[in-house]
Amino acid sequence: MQGIGYAADEGLVDSAQPAQANHSSTNIENQNTNTTYTKIVLKANGVITGHEGLWIKGKTWVPITFLRDGLGLPLSYNKETRTYSVGQGYRQLNIAVSEYGESVDMNGFYLKDSGCIIDGHLYIPFQVVKNYLGYQGDWSLAAKKLNVLSVKENALGINVKTFDQEGDQASIHLKYPEVTGIDNDKIEQAINEILRSDVDRFREEIEKSLRERSEDSQSQGQNKISIDYQYSSSFIVTYNKDGILSLLTQQHVYTGGAHGMPYRKAYTFSLSDGSQMSLEDLLGPGEHDLSPLNEQIKADFLKLPDYFGGFVALGSQPDFYLQQGEEALKVFFQVYDYTPYAAGFPEFPFPLKAIFPKKTAYLVI
Repeated sequence: MQGIGYAADEGLVDSAQPAQANHSSTNIENQNTNTTYTKIVLKANGVITGHEGLWIKGKTWVPITFLRDGLGLPLSYNKETRTYSVGQGYRQLNIAVSEYGESVDMNGFYLKDSGCIIDGHLYIPFQVVKNYLGYQGDWSLAAKKLNVLSVKENALGINVKTFDQEGDQASIHLKYPEVTGIDNDKIEQAINEILRSDVDRFREEIEKSLRERSEDSQSQGQNKISIDYQYSSSFIVTYNKDGILSLLTQQHVYTGGAHGMPYRKAYTFSLSDGSQMSLEDLLGPGEHDLSPLNEQIKADFLKLPDYFGGFVALGSQPDFYLQQGEEALKVFFQVYDYTPYAAGFPEFPFPLKAIFPKKTAYLVI
């Protein structure tokens, strides 16, 4: 979508009013081609809001003013960083506007979906609202209406814990989740011990790396560090209902070179006992034949132009998380496992009930 100049930022939200227009198709100028969109009515929990979204090539976009006026989420703007923030706590979306585009992050975790600016209004994909802000959509294409509804979630809270340190050798900025409000203290403690142990392990690795670097510099007679190492961690909550909590975390390390090295880890917890669920747990009791999943992943990998080859089957502990929607299961792989760095984390969505109709009949997604 088209970018904007620096002078246009403030007016996008501070003076923005709900856009009024008839439901006709309109041409807009993209960076590379003309794009046609259809305007749609936006409702919040059944109430027409006066805001309109856009339907573009099978994808629904909503203005961030709708999140403020229709859903009641707080919205602010930072002039120095040219960043809009909507929501709060672990659900605060940050949309940074620049000449390169509109990037979207949550707790420092950058999402694949970006924002766009059309006719002076800032939009984000409704998929972001559905996946990360606790809402679902009742969509009528024929009526050109989208009703955004609150999702009934698990009764718990999530704090954003931080650790920040700036030094001569490195910049360290860690964000990680802490679960609160579960009515069983033992279950809450069990979940937090798992989450915190991985953060502590990462900090130990950082300290070891910096200690070894300092020792090497001293042995070589170097008094000045040429490059600051950079360490960060972030997270997003991807599923929080039906007695299941699923999160996705990312750690990033830069120690010089063309780019840093990211690593992702997912957690899916059962709130009945605080245990970390495996893929087999999701499929229920009995034997588990993962061949349908493996065959589909093989086929999907072969569609990627930069696939290295080599995938045979999922290991004993595959990386996955849950997200509400028809394709609830997301299986992913690490950078360089089967694709180059530029391809990021290959991720494959699956409708659990379609692949394992008998095994997952008990699971409400």
